[in-house]
Amino acid sequence: MQTDSLDIAQTLFDMGERYTKLGNYNQAFEKYEKSLRIRIDSLGEEHLDVGDTYHGFARVNNDLEKVLYLNEKALEIRLSLLGNKHTDVAKSYNNIGSTYGRLGKYKEGMEPYKKALDIWKEAFGKYDPLVAIAYHNIGCTYRDLEKYEKAIESYKEELKIREELSGENHLQVAFVCNHIGFVYHKLGSYESALKFHNRALNIRIDRLHETKLAHSYNNVGIAYFKLSDYESALEFLNKALKIWEDESTANYANLTMVYNNIGNIYSNLGNYEKALEFHNKAFIIGEDELVRNHLNISHAAYSIARVYLSLGNYTEALQWGEKAIEIRIKQLEEGHTFVADCYNLKAGICERLEKYDKAIELNKKALEIWTNKFGENHIHSVYSYRNLAYIYSKLGRYEEALALYEEVLQIRIDKLGKNHPEVITSYTNIARTHQALHNYKTADSIWHIVINQNLKRLNDTYLFLPDNQRLEYSKTFEDVYNNFYSYAAKHGNEDTKRLAAYLLINTKSLALDYAISVRELINNTDDEELKTLHNELNAINRNISQAELMTDEQRKERDWELTAMRDQQEDLTRQLLKNETLRERLYKTPITWQNTQDKLKSKEAILDFVRFYEESDSTWMYYAMLTRKNMSAPQFIRITDQKAITSLLQADNEDGQPSYILSNDNLKKLYQKIWQPLTPYLKGIKTIHLSPSGLLHRVDFDVLQDENDKYLAEQFEFHYYKTMRDFTGKKKTNFLSKRFKRIQYSDAVFFGDINYNSSFEKESPDTSDVEIASNLRDDIEPIPATEKEIRQAGKINEKNGGQSIYITGNDATEDTVKYYSPDIMHFATHGKYLSPLDSLGKRAALQNRLTITSNPLQRSMLLLSGGGDTWISKEYISRADKDGILTAYEVTHLDLSNTKIVVLSACNTGLGDIHDTEGVLGLQSAFKLAGVEHVVVSLWKVNDTATKELMVAFYKNLLNKKQDTPTALRNAKTEMRREGAKPINWAGFILIE
Repeated sequence: MQTDSLDIAQTLFDMGERYTKLGNYNQAFEKYEKSLRIRIDSLGEEHLDVGDTYHGFARVNNDLEKVLYLNEKALEIRLSLLGNKHTDVAKSYNNIGSTYGRLGKYKEGMEPYKKALDIWKEAFGKYDPLVAIAYHNIGCTYRDLEKYEKAIESYKEELKIREELSGENHLQVAFVCNHIGFVYHKLGSYESALKFHNRALNIRIDRLHETKLAHSYNNVGIAYFKLSDYESALEFLNKALKIWEDESTANYANLTMVYNNIGNIYSNLGNYEKALEFHNKAFIIGEDELVRNHLNISHAAYSIARVYLSLGNYTEALQWGEKAIEIRIKQLEEGHTFVADCYNLKAGICERLEKYDKAIELNKKALEIWTNKFGENHIHSVYSYRNLAYIYSKLGRYEEALALYEEVLQIRIDKLGKNHPEVITSYTNIARTHQALHNYKTADSIWHIVINQNLKRLNDTYLFLPDNQRLEYSKTFEDVYNNFYSYAAKHGNEDTKRLAAYLLINTKSLALDYAISVRELINNTDDEELKTLHNELNAINRNISQAELMTDEQRKERDWELTAMRDQQEDLTRQLLKNETLRERLYKTPITWQNTQDKLKSKEAILDFVRFYEESDSTWMYYAMLTRKNMSAPQFIRITDQKAITSLLQADNEDGQPSYILSNDNLKKLYQKIWQPLTPYLKGIKTIHLSPSGLLHRVDFDVLQDENDKYLAEQFEFHYYKTMRDFTGKKKTNFLSKRFKRIQYSDAVFFGDINYNSSFEKESPDTSDVEIASNLRDDIEPIPATEKEIRQAGKINEKNGGQSIYITGNDATEDTVKYYSPDIMHFATHGKYLSPLDSLGKRAALQNRLTITSNPLQRSMLLLSGGGDTWISKEYISRADKDGILTAYEVTHLDLSNTKIVVLSACNTGLGDIHDTEGVLGLQSAFKLAGVEHVVVSLWKVNDTATKELMVAFYKNLLNKKQDTPTALRNAKTEMRREGAKPINWAGFILIE
């Protein structure tokens, strides 16, 4: 009978084993339980078969405390009957260690794992699969205990065994490499992390389907991110994202992880809108109850809080930070490092709110956690050290701050290398602290490290960023530049002043220069694949420009999803910029201040204006960087603060013209504010090459009037540049070659006398009595003088052997513009600029949508045929290329590489959003991007008849007298001034060289 019972017990046990392998744990549970009862009844508690049943029963039990009890019972039996060196005893130890791990009791699990290792090593030798498993389990336990150095030791022992048993390219080797990479990441040793993650990926690529590679792509991407190689990071993370977003391989936890990782990269690139998009995607997944409290959701909330902190929205930052803490406290012990992150975050918010005592308290709590886990010199400890140092600086405790900043620097150099961006940030903080301590000699030397490295990083990152993201990224350097310019101007030695000039020369309009260079290089290449990519990118750019101005319903009709279109735009850009030949030629070799100075003649000077925030005065301040021929270093001259000139530059009359142009008194006031400080430094100077900054982009320096009622145009010859790199790149011409060289223009296209409204019937009114102070080229009425303007200018061109094409009436469409790239292109029409600060009102639908668009090039435009209908319509014309409005963004898609001059004879064509380093983002930058050499623009609403007179004079000088373009415009303005025209009628048009 006992034999029959034991046979039944064995059968039940075997069935339990089979059900376990099939994953049918309920059936397995039932069979093991019955087998156990029979065996205990038949054999008693102290029998090996009973121990085996306890072991099997434990594997399918959901109650972890019960599982631990069952495994301990199995161990007790095996120890009693087999002794403490038997391999089955080792299995029991291993099972107990695993159960403690599942219970989160990692310390308790360590000892059983080590006992299992000792038994297996003695029984099977060093190179055995079970020994490898033991090392792996010990490594994971050390990892969970955050004892990362010991974890790496165990994993590397496992790695040696796997390599010995299976070869260096086995999937098990890849598995171990990933674990080692993860732990190096935790240690802040990102180069080592990348090495092991890359090795794992390369093994897996050869052996697994693409859909199985997502985790490795993600791991490699994170390592690149930590090393600040954002291009490579995005490449690998997007590969992981593509796999995990596929329905067949989707996993909520993985998606939240990769969304967060991508969002963090965009945050570091200064693209906060894109960062929030990805972090919000990660958090929204948390609405699923299955993952609501997953730590990745907490990471998303934490990351969103950090973005809002960067944006200065402290209320939102605090709310999201509390959400992150709420989730983490539920799942983690008080001393976990993720909790320390939240303390640091809340401390950062308190810093901004000047609650310094609370910030210090929170930072010290975080620091205590980091120190307890990793010691005093861990990479994560630096965040608390840095935050404390920042607060001490704010409190004037500079010596204490300096000691902490230097400690942070040393840790970062040891962990990240001397050129990592976080290392450069540490140098910046140290330089600023030395300034506060008046250690100017030391500060000078440190600033040289900071500026040279930041400029290199800016160029390196620009190589792979889309145009709009370059602008966002440049803003991340704003604080550093503000601090450095302020220091250089006030305290820097000559070498530091030359460095400040070097920075200014090489950062102004840099994003635009990259965009121009890309286009020029592609136009001149024989690489058909590259050209095809560029054409695809241009097509999606055009579609985006339309989609941004459509209603949701209109986009839905075309099956256009704006986010997806922008993602496609970004993907195409990255594919394009991966071309190594293109990148080699694209990289901007920096220009030194001496290079620029060498271009000057004895009576010439450079005024490179710069605007930066001065903390000492809590205001935005304008300086001029003056360069003359024989100076040993540039001279920084303090001009005035922004508040002092804002009112004079505002367009506060009903015609939208700036206050300074409306009266001689205002002209003198503006002269006193922005020019008088310069006069002592300009003796003997006749020609000034200048590059404006900030609101100075809206000043025509010609028209400023001194205390003797003398215009600056009568004293100086001005040349305007978006950046002094353009001046440096100009070819030198001596007086004779300039005098006798004949400037030839073979063809010119003139747009004017345009029908803006379909209901308009063309008339030919007599304009001889039109008041010069009225009849502005604004609004949407017909512009009578434009017909005479383009015909007279065209005849001058024809008289000099050129061909003139006149495009008027209903023919002056956007499509027509695209067909031409002549030597000269002239637009005599209405110009519009909508400020993002304009309030929304009862305007036409398009105007309101243009006002709120984030793309500044959508808010500067020229009106062409039919544009008046669109401008006042309550309905949106779905075909943006047929709406009669040529936006600056649409101009960027034109190919005008053969065009030498574009004249924008219209209102406000020189206006646009002002970016501190990029200048004016509007029509002038758009035509430059399209390939135009010289662009003539207006700074305010201009009079119709007066503009016609100025333009005709300009063409006479340019074509009859063969004057170069700047001279032709300058002399035309001089002629009108001498004939008694008011400044408002001859000033305002400037030439961008």
